[in-house]
Parts: sequence; structure tokens; C-alpha cells
Amino acid sequence: MKKIFKRFILALPLIVMMTLIFGFSGADGEASGSLSIKIAKCISEILNQIGISVSYKTLHIPIRKLAHMTEYGVLFVTAMWAFSWIKDKFRYILSYVFCVLYAVTDEIHQLFVPGRCGAYKDVLFDGVGAFCGLLLYIAVSHIFKRHIINKES
Repeated sequence: MKKIFKRFILALPLIVMMTLIFGFSGADGEASGSLSIKIAKCISEILNQIGISVSYKTLHIPIRKLAHMTEYGVLFVTAMWAFSWIKDKFRYILSYVFCVLYAVTDEIHQLFVPGRCGAYKDVLFDGVGAFCGLLLYIAVSHIFKRHIINKES
């Protein structure tokens, strides 16, 4: 019973992240677009104030794609925690494949949302984001093992 509870607790961040992604994907096209436009306008204003002239229209698409990559980078890390009971090499592969498959289902979900469409390019951005999450996870794990654990020895 203890083992099942521990695995559930480790899977909780993954479940939360999946729910957030599903919620973002369930927003209709207008709501989704307006959120990223608001963020683009805010960033554009900040950049303009420091002397970098950029239109929010220029930033809109890169911000949307960066959001995809960030979501799936975090999804990868939470998948690694959820699958922590699996040996390392297989856990990396399983977590990455899980993220890409979730990205595919996410795009299929968007086919049924008004004003949205499923796009294979978004699956590619999601896959790149998951890969960035993998690299970040490896880097942080390496630093932790090298500096924290070695200092305790």
C-alpha cells in the first residue's frame, strides 16, 4: 500500500500538468489567441521601453511555440518523477515517448474544439520541448550528483 501511495504522489505533478495542457487545448480559438496576444503585447511593451522596437504581431507566433515547448519540457520532467520507479535509461525513453504520444492526443483533441485545429508542427514543437526537458533533467541531475552528493561523502 505504501508503494502505491508513493507512486501516486510522484505521479501527481504529471497528472496536474496533463490537466493543464488539456485545459489550454480545450480553450476555443479566440480565447487561446487572445491570451497569447496579451502576453505578446506585454513583452513588446517591455522591449520597446528598453529600446528594442518589436511589434507584438512579430512576437505572437514565437510565444505560442515557446509555450508549447515549455509545457512539454515541464511534462517531461514530471513524467520522469512519475516513472522514477523504472530504471534510468528506460525511464528517459518512456518519459519522452509518453510526452510525444500525449502531444499527438492533444492535437487530436484540438480537432474537436471550435476555432482550433490539430497541427503536426505543434507535435514537433512539443517533442522539441520534451527533448529540452530531457536535457535540463540530465544537466540538473548531473550537477546535483556531482556537487551535492559528493560534498556529503
